[in-house]
Amino acid sequence: MRAGIERRVSARSPDPLRPHRVLHVYRLGWVSYGDGLRLQAFLVGARRAGEIPDTLLLLQHFPVITLGRGATREEVLADERRLADLEIELFETNRGGRVTYHGPGQLVVYPILNLAPSRRDAHRYLRDLEEVVLRTLRDVGLDGRRLPGLTGVWVGDKKIAAIGVHLSHWITSHGVALNVNNETSPFHKLIIPCGLSHDRYSVTSIKEELQHEVSWSLIEERFISHFGEVFDCGPIIRSPETQSVQVIVMSVPDRRILLLKRNPAHGDFWQPVTGFLEPGESPAEAASRELEEETGLVGRPQSLNHEQSFLLDPWQVGRGNLQRPAIHREYSFLLTVPSPPPRLRIDPGQHATAGWFTIEEATRRVRWDSTRRALRRVAHLAVQ
Repeated sequence: MRAGIERRVSARSPDPLRPHRVLHVYRLGWVSYGDGLRLQAFLVGARRAGEIPDTLLLLQHFPVITLGRGATREEVLADERRLADLEIELFETNRGGRVTYHGPGQLVVYPILNLAPSRRDAHRYLRDLEEVVLRTLRDVGLDGRRLPGLTGVWVGDKKIAAIGVHLSHWITSHGVALNVNNETSPFHKLIIPCGLSHDRYSVTSIKEELQHEVSWSLIEERFISHFGEVFDCGPIIRSPETQSVQVIVMSVPDRRILLLKRNPAHGDFWQPVTGFLEPGESPAEAASRELEEETGLVGRPQSLNHEQSFLLDPWQVGRGNLQRPAIHREYSFLLTVPSPPPRLRIDPGQHATAGWFTIEEATRRVRWDSTRRALRRVAHLAVQ
């Protein structure tokens, strides 16, 4: 596993003579909620064992409704069929709080911190997270505030940031959801957010308050900097330890998808063309190389503008060169070929067989969430 690229972010300290605690920061982009839970569980275990320093994850989730420990199913206003039609997942979690929604344009932050020995105070931890949000809002000209007895951050009587955490032996997980450029209608139409009645409270975003979108990178950078200030730590930006590509090969006009089945020694599952980036290689270059190496096809796959991060477990992918789980980012591409599909050159050392399937069949066969989402994107493109 190659080391992640590191970059320091400045954070002011109340005492410049005292050394900062190290904080590793990952700006992960898109992460499915299930993958986010698995990643947090792994990092919590590694932090408890002292294998990693304090870690901060910044990301966006695909549409999902989550129920905290204090939630009831009645606080979700949409039934399962309605959620399925909207492609919104539903999860019960061990975090504090009640019901909330995550979706595109909302910044989700998961601190994996060891609060022992000097910060073992759950109330203080929640107030510190609120303080980070308040300082971030001030940087874009918004006056946020706390409301007595309620966790989170508000602009007037409108909630702009929800906070729900979990503590295990003083190791933290879950965290903050700050509404940045997201639409707030799902909070009003699909749930009773945080158990607060719609006739008294509502939900807002930075975009709604300013009447224009704000720079995503700016919000992330200011949040990281203020987190360093409030928690007295030195943020170091890290890249995912590994990166790969997947190439969806589709024959036209019959819209059949190429899948390769890995040998039992390499996982024994169906997948599209995949492979790791080599040093100095761009995702587009890796996509073309892997396509030719794994199938004999030559072409220039087009980016699907779909990047997804998750925990890569070597046991799940036939080990390869990885020795332990790693934070991973995958880039998705599409190559169309004429129908009937051309003959392929399959490496028997890696794959047992290959097949062409409908998009629906391929979606059922593949193992990974990132591949299913890439296939859904291809299906949407195919009907446009």
